[in-house]
Amino acid sequence: MTNLTHKYSLPIATLGPIGTDAEWVASGLSATVLLYPTFRSALKQACNQDCIALVACGCMSDTECWVDLHFEFLEMLQIISVMALPTKPMCFAKSVTGSDLVRSVAVYPAVRQLAAKRTPTASLVFYPNKPAAVLACAQGETDSCIGSEEIVVQHPRLVVVERISATMVWALYARSSLELGLNNGE
Repeated sequence: MTNLTHKYSLPIATLGPIGTDAEWVASGLSATVLLYPTFRSALKQACNQDCIALVACGCMSDTECWVDLHFEFLEMLQIISVMALPTKPMCFAKSVTGSDLVRSVAVYPAVRQLAAKRTPTASLVFYPNKPAAVLACAQGETDSCIGSEEIVVQHPRLVVVERISATMVWALYARSSLELGLNNGE
């Protein structure tokens, strides 16, 4: 990630595993990245440890969005920064063993609209992150997926159909009492 090179000396807690956009952005903000299975668990970590939580301002599941988490942690954490950044290059991919008809798409909820625009009649199957959605498609659980291109190309059973460029809005949270540890005198 460019232009953010280790701005913070504190660890950044965010959504894992390795390969998520959150991990990619966090690695540009701090030399130490703590990966968690959900954004909620990353925020809980920021409540209890000297670290900063990085959260995407999007949907985390088919029923929960960023604003839900924001208000849940409102009295414990404060927003210290908001930024719009490009995601890693994404793509719509299909299984090489499937038919031309796309019946199902594996997606992380934040990108569901990207899938709906490309396959309006297909059912969306939600996964906890884009790498998990790609793996599910590669294992034959769905006909197609939307994921980071660098993850998709690791699976020989998938073929890139369309490349997608997008941005995401990110919020950084910390306890109000925390010394932020900005690098480079900022």
